[in-house]
Amino acid sequence: MDDDDEQRAVLALKELSNTDEIAKMRNAAKECLLKGGTADVEDIMSRVREALDLQGFKTKIENFGFSYARGLGVQHAKFASQGCLQKRSHSEQEKSSCTQRTNSDHEHIWKRLLMDRLCALREATGVPYVRPPRRPEEAERLRLQSAGHTSAQRIGEMDSPFSSPRISLVTSFLYSGEDFFHALMDIGKILRRNASVPINQVSLLPQRRPDDSPENKPPSDTRSNPSENGESFRTVKKMIDVPTRAEMAKFLKELSIEERHLGVDDLVCPWFRDQHNSRSQKVRDKGSIVECWKLARFGVPNPLRPDIWKIALGLPSTTKADHQYFESLCESVEEQEMLTDLLIEHDLQVLSGSQHFFPFEETLRSVLLAFSRDPAIGQCSSIPSVHFINAGTDETDMQYPPSGVLPFKGLIMLAAPLCMVYDDPTDVFVVFRSMYCRFWSRLMSFSLEGLPQPSLTGLCNIFESFILEIDPEVYHHLHLLGCPALQIAFPWIFGAFVGYLCIEELLLLWDRLLGWDSLVILPVLAAAVMTFRRKLLLDAKTADDLEEIIDDLSHIKIIPLLQSVLAVE
Repeated sequence: MDDDDEQRAVLALKELSNTDEIAKMRNAAKECLLKGGTADVEDIMSRVREALDLQGFKTKIENFGFSYARGLGVQHAKFASQGCLQKRSHSEQEKSSCTQRTNSDHEHIWKRLLMDRLCALREATGVPYVRPPRRPEEAERLRLQSAGHTSAQRIGEMDSPFSSPRISLVTSFLYSGEDFFHALMDIGKILRRNASVPINQVSLLPQRRPDDSPENKPPSDTRSNPSENGESFRTVKKMIDVPTRAEMAKFLKELSIEERHLGVDDLVCPWFRDQHNSRSQKVRDKGSIVECWKLARFGVPNPLRPDIWKIALGLPSTTKADHQYFESLCESVEEQEMLTDLLIEHDLQVLSGSQHFFPFEETLRSVLLAFSRDPAIGQCSSIPSVHFINAGTDETDMQYPPSGVLPFKGLIMLAAPLCMVYDDPTDVFVVFRSMYCRFWSRLMSFSLEGLPQPSLTGLCNIFESFILEIDPEVYHHLHLLGCPALQIAFPWIFGAFVGYLCIEELLLLWDRLLGWDSLVILPVLAAAVMTFRRKLLLDAKTADDLEEIIDDLSHIKIIPLLQSVLAVE
């Protein structure tokens, strides 16, 4: 426990000890003792419990405990107790140690690649990493050119005077999900293949030789017994212990077909909808993190989602201090331009083609720009980001950008759905920051973190093991077509299904993500989608045939799919 943790604990205990009810109980015990009597311990404990419930301190202490445990990265005892984390042999531990070293090499090479790409972007645009701060008179002149009344409104404008005119010079991203996918496969091989090419021009995409096409490959007998031969066809090397289908069903037991869920049963059973709404209101009013987790596993009613998501993330109600902090970050954007601002603006262009998110462009611009300036992001991420870059130049010597998160293709889409839940840009910022630290940072990490809160490598391992167990025929058919199952599912997982599911189903999925406080639901759903469309996948003759089959998931109902794929006889 560091000094900040100790201070929070002391403040919480002081708040508890200074209540009138606690003082009354203490005085009553003293009076009893002074009279020569003996205090009834059971009576005192009963009054303590009653006082805690009355003042709401029981929930506050519980929330404090869970928030502190989450901050430390403490694993769920539930997962370990269910046998999903098996004790490994000495040889397996040695193997894991070797893999860990290789993983560190991946991070080092990936950082170097991004740093050189960032340097190339600086040279192409002529924009330094960080411009010198604007003079006060210049900043004021630009403010007068804007119609916005606050810094957040001004920097959010489409043609903000604070935007760089050089945005048109940005034609590519530092990286995308596709880059990360191929880096996970073997970044060392990629660099060796491009040994004679400047690193900022290195392509992370695989290069297929003419004789590598599926029709030129010799016949394979893996279809005869695919479950035994599956390990040799993994796209990403297995690096963590993964649960079996039965173990996963036990962990996600609330997704049993016997349970009723929002998103399915409320559509046909009005009494369930009313009952679930009533229960949700009580959970919201109680304010318990644990109770909100349990509720979210069954879905959260739309009107209560803003509050319940915040509680589940351990966030208090938005305060004046939150608004002031968000505004101060936006002011720093006005005062000083950064090269990464161009990357954020480039990522925003995708919103123009989104029928759901284009109205929120101004909100998302201010949120992402403020996010890039927040130094607290790197400190609170559950897994340290691989994108910490020391931009040591003549211009500056700092963590770059201040958040430690280099913008990439798709970052904006992880924030966009929150605009469907929250109206206030400050709320969007606060919740997105929390979700990035808790969840999304794991999607941008080479860490070998395993269950119950796996990072991207673990999620890929879980998906491949799961689909191999439940539908090996589809897995091997896709492999023979030259389009591995993971290659298809990776964009869904990396983007948390944003842009693939309809908004209603996406929010229901994120309910469950918060409910289990884990990304493990993403690879399970990806495998469920593939089994649902197995006939179409097996009928595909070429990789091109697959695009129409997998591209549109907008009509899928996630709960029946999850329930069916987790049903174990």
